[in-house]
Amino acid sequence: MQSHFENINDVKSEFLKRYKHPYIDEALYDQVFVEDYMWYIYKLVDQKDHIIADALVNMQVSLNVHDIVDQHFNESSSQEELKDNQLKVLLGDYHSSLFYKLLSNAELTNALYHFLPYIKKINEYKVDLLHKQFTPKEWVEQVINVYSHLFNGIAHYYEIESYEDQWLPEIQSKILSLHNYLPWFTQLINNQQNEIKQVIEQR
Repeated sequence: MQSHFENINDVKSEFLKRYKHPYIDEALYDQVFVEDYMWYIYKLVDQKDHIIADALVNMQVSLNVHDIVDQHFNESSSQEELKDNQLKVLLGDYHSSLFYKLLSNAELTNALYHFLPYIKKINEYKVDLLHKQFTPKEWVEQVINVYSHLFNGIAHYYEIESYEDQWLPEIQSKILSLHNYLPWFTQLINNQQNEIKQVIEQR
């Protein structure tokens, strides 16, 4: 399957050229735009459907941004911290709106309504991570669900027959290899460093 880009290094630069928020420092994108991960979106989406690919990457950026928003502010939080958090919320909402705008403007409502349940399910996985108790192995599997479910949606949309046997294992392996860069993994490792790293190494 051909990607929309010849070089993986072009993924982020081209995305920022077209979709970067004009008032947000590019450095913030370094925390939420993982090129090796986004590359797979462009590889799985049909080349003629660049609007769908761009819309999904915008949504994934939004999901990643909201994962790094600090939910635990109190009276001791500085004005700088509050401002930083507000910028993250703004950035997440901005890229989420681009997902809807791109698909709606291109009259791709079938794609829009196809992917919405997958996005909802991703957020349900995240709620479970916040409120349920898991073993270290279950934590890792749940985080893999968070980062692989959008690809499940792509595979079903395009009816990719080789997805379950070829693409999904490859994507899951890539997700594990990027555990130092994906927000939910970094949070887990900070909380249960030895146990989580051991599960990742054994999987």
